[in-house]
Amino acid sequence: MHEPSTAPHALPPRALGIPREALDAARTLARALAAHGETERARRMLEGCLALDPCDLESALALCDLALDRGDAGAALEAARAALSAGGGEGRAPAAALRLARALLLAGRGDEARASLLQLSTATADDVRATAARLLARLPRLSAR
Repeated sequence: MHEPSTAPHALPPRALGIPREALDAARTLARALAAHGETERARRMLEGCLALDPCDLESALALCDLALDRGDAGAALEAARAALSAGGGEGRAPAAALRLARALLLAGRGDEARASLLQLSTATADDVRATAARLLARLPRLSAR
């Protein structure tokens, strides 16, 4: 279930009369736009979703994916941190923590990425542990680029 933002200036979408389904549809459309090369339109749409609901983890993750795909380390770091915030932190949002590690690698901050991945490798979900272990194994090759 969606949790409303704790930010004093942010109202949950329902308080603004925006049904949750509308944000879901906008996010789906943004992903389709990105898949067809319309990344700038997709980015604006996802940023709009986050403006309406800063706790929208899925939109923050999708925005981070766009930045990672473009190779934009700064935007990827910003979006990954927004996703962590929306998801309640690394322990509660492992998908956001994995993206943060990828963004740190892209930014050339291998030591920070390693620390983040080591922390994730002890997570309880098997798929998260496996993904973190794969990235850790590739880290020397990735940071050498």
